[in-house]
Amino acid sequence: RLKKNPNVVDASPNHIYRISKEPNDANWSEQWGPKKIRAAGAWDKGTGSKDVVVVVMDTGIIYDHEDLADNMYTISKDLVNSMKALSTDIISDDFIGSHGVWYHCENDTSVTMPPVPVGPVKSTDIATSADIMGTYERQRIVGDISGHGTHVAGIIGAVGDNGKGVAGMNWKVSLMAVNVFSKTNDGKEDTTTAYDSDIMRGIDFVLTAKKAGANIRVVNMSFGGWSHRPGATDAKIEALSDLNIIIAIAAGNEGEDIDNPSEHSGQKPYPACSRYDNTITVGATTNLVVSEI
Repeated sequence: RLKKNPNVVDASPNHIYRISKEPNDANWSEQWGPKKIRAAGAWDKGTGSKDVVVVVMDTGIIYDHEDLADNMYTISKDLVNSMKALSTDIISDDFIGSHGVWYHCENDTSVTMPPVPVGPVKSTDIATSADIMGTYERQRIVGDISGHGTHVAGIIGAVGDNGKGVAGMNWKVSLMAVNVFSKTNDGKEDTTTAYDSDIMRGIDFVLTAKKAGANIRVVNMSFGGWSHRPGATDAKIEALSDLNIIIAIAAGNEGEDIDNPSEHSGQKPYPACSRYDNTITVGATTNLVVSEI
């Protein structure tokens, strides 16, 4: 109506402009990944919720890390009781107050060990071989056997805007640690590996926790291997998908077309090539400035 008025030169909405939401974390200036995907635009809409549980299925999480501790999921007595009602083989009262579970194997073998609660007392930081193969009580304080899972957990959910460390994609979230890796030795050096059997046990833990009432929305799997066919974990991943859990899976760092690889003829990376309704295969990128995208 104003524009039709001959006495008005021009008219336009009174737009509101905002500064993009950015955290005050000490190392934010070094975080090129969130800037590249324009995370600040998403943070204007929201920065996460403690009600959302994200499972980090990996080498573990240093659960008392100063930038992760406030976002760690804590297993309650009610959840333990509900899970025990579904399966007495999955969980025990030892898990009350812990932050997740560790499934591992004996050193140099594929002999599975009983599940170990993660925490909640002070962790060993990056665990030593003595911690990993120690007593049950010593294993309970193993946070991360290599550091990879803690790195991944930080990307997902390091506490944001707390003046410390980095900002995760979710400033507020509940991180559940499901450690599935072990230290093995090939006679030359220790290696960090995960057996299908431990991954399957880890997924069973997640499935049971979800059915028992834990609000698990995402499972992150930043691991994989090349094979001629899907492994035994594929059916378990389908079961996660059927419960409407998003499964984020790393495509790997080989720079391959995972559907038509040049260096792995006849093979595909799994679980990256597991395709179900709620699976998302995630590629990697280099550190290019946003203007170059």
